[in-house]
Amino acid sequence: MFTWAMATVVAHECCRPWIQVLTYGAAFAVTTSRLLARGRRSSDMWVGSALGIGIAEHVFHAHCNPELSDSCKHHVRFIP
Repeated sequence: MFTWAMATVVAHECCRPWIQVLTYGAAFAVTTSRLLARGRRSSDMWVGSALGIGIAEHVFHAHCNPELSDSCKHHVRFIP
């Protein structure tokens, strides 16, 4: 969950496509390695990934300043 949350925040802060691919690729690699090491169940991976992305999206958009970051201007807020 932490890896996906950090990847989401970094991807929002750095708007370059190669950084977004790199951060999400690293999060995917961590998730895959934990699954292949049989340390976790696959349902843990799916739920952890979804929670990490969801929490990071909410926290980022709740606390971002549109004057400092362009990614704050283009968001849709799901939670009021």
